[in-house]
Amino acid sequence: RPDNYCAVWEETFHTVTEAMNRLSDKDDDLTFRNFKFDKGSSLGKLMKADINEGSYETERQNREERGQYDFVTAVNEWIHQIWVCWIAGYEARLSRAQLRALDIIRGTSGMPDR
Repeated sequence: RPDNYCAVWEETFHTVTEAMNRLSDKDDDLTFRNFKFDKGSSLGKLMKADINEGSYETERQNREERGQYDFVTAVNEWIHQIWVCWIAGYEARLSRAQLRALDIIRGTSGMPDR
């Protein structure tokens, strides 16, 4: 992130989305069932498809973090970038996989809307 970038919104976003990810495991409430970040989840598969299509990459960040950039964190960062594009009105620039992820993001109760 740029040196003069204020990370308050980003970190708040990640706090909320990580809570939703953890709530997705609750069997008694299906509200967040699509908000999982693991490799077998809808969002995880979409991010992997985005990488395979050449629209996204995680290798650079993983190198910077000396191999410690895990898949769950990558998905959380990926959906943050998608959400920021959408909030700013740039959803026309999103890839197919990103647009499908945006549908999940927007369809999840509690996600901030524009």
